[in-house]
Amino acid sequence: MHFRSSIRLAAMCSLVAASAIAEEPVTLAVGPASTLVQEWRTLVLQRGEQEIEVLNLPAETDMSSLQLRLKRRALPVLSWSAGEAPAPDGFSRRGRDARWSRSGSGDSAAGDLQTVRLRVNSPSSGRQDVQLIYLVSNITWSASYQVAVRGEVADDRPVSVDLWSRITLVNSTALAFDRARLYLTGLPPAPPAKKPPGFLMLNRESPLSDLWRPAVPRPEPQYTYEIPEPVRIMPGRSDIKFTVAERLPALPLYRLTSEAVPVSTRRKGWPLELLLVLRNRRASGLGVALPPGPVDIHRGSLWGPLTDRGWLPHTPVDGEMRISLGASEDVQGWRRDLGRQRADVDAWHVDYEIEIQNLRKSPVMIEVEEAPPVVLAWELFSSTESCVRRAGRLIFRQEVPEESRHRIEYRLHVREAAL
Repeated sequence: MHFRSSIRLAAMCSLVAASAIAEEPVTLAVGPASTLVQEWRTLVLQRGEQEIEVLNLPAETDMSSLQLRLKRRALPVLSWSAGEAPAPDGFSRRGRDARWSRSGSGDSAAGDLQTVRLRVNSPSSGRQDVQLIYLVSNITWSASYQVAVRGEVADDRPVSVDLWSRITLVNSTALAFDRARLYLTGLPPAPPAKKPPGFLMLNRESPLSDLWRPAVPRPEPQYTYEIPEPVRIMPGRSDIKFTVAERLPALPLYRLTSEAVPVSTRRKGWPLELLLVLRNRRASGLGVALPPGPVDIHRGSLWGPLTDRGWLPHTPVDGEMRISLGASEDVQGWRRDLGRQRADVDAWHVDYEIEIQNLRKSPVMIEVEEAPPVVLAWELFSSTESCVRRAGRLIFRQEVPEESRHRIEYRLHVREAAL
């Protein structure tokens, strides 16, 4: 199933709802493929077999996911049947049958509704807190951000940032709730990467073709984002305020990565990526995990002119918020192979150079994420600048003076594979 992250979230949401049923009547965990819905009702059950009639379930409900639970155990479902929903008329008791009326559902014009009859086996009699759990499709979410920059990014000096974010929920079902606890899981689609020009024919049978094939993207971890306050969810589109923070200090940073700047001898440099770097701190008015999404960047205030559009990746609490402003032609970089020499019988010393050219009239801060282009096991032997090794990469951070060039040279100790 595509929505395993929401199923794993069910246990956590169940504890929240079970502790305060009246305050938390429904929980929604919206994922990229399905939405996990959990509702609570107090029903009068009798011990043994009986029917529970659930009215106004949307047609998009995955009936194979339907579950009933009591506070501390499952309520076994022996069989079920579905049909068209009658008009909602509230909860009622009819002999040994109980009716679950979802009177909070939206107009049937927003989507088809149905009634589901569940044959259950209750372990005891009396008033029972019963939880209804099911998956429903056709609900999607996305995040977007508005940023107002106070100060001039072009001066490459610390600036102040105001940030507003919102969640857009598109509900194409008949589900509606006045108050719902909302969780967002998975990731919305990232902006498409630009394809390089040209045409290349590859021999699929040759292993050497792997050198020119596009890299297989690494699977993204599944994050969960909680909307702090209960929200009203209706059919159609809902815009939900997520976070507001003002006067956040930010610093422009130019980043060079091995994926964006290949090893080459070309004369013209490769443009570096310009980032605005902030901290996701609670003291600044944030302190919650931020989902990825597009960023509209304004000058001065939210009503100021739109100067750029960027992208904010997933940002954990206390992590760095990096808003990408795209490539900057004013700061360029090169990566070069300087050759190798024998270090031992089965080892080599391999030298590489990274060069940064700052064409601006002010100093800039640069960050280099260098993945050495070697396939064998390697160790850093020496470097002209201090760096940190992280996940098979060398991370350099330097300030480059105005209108200048800066070179970083490093040597690897590479050992040949034993046969």
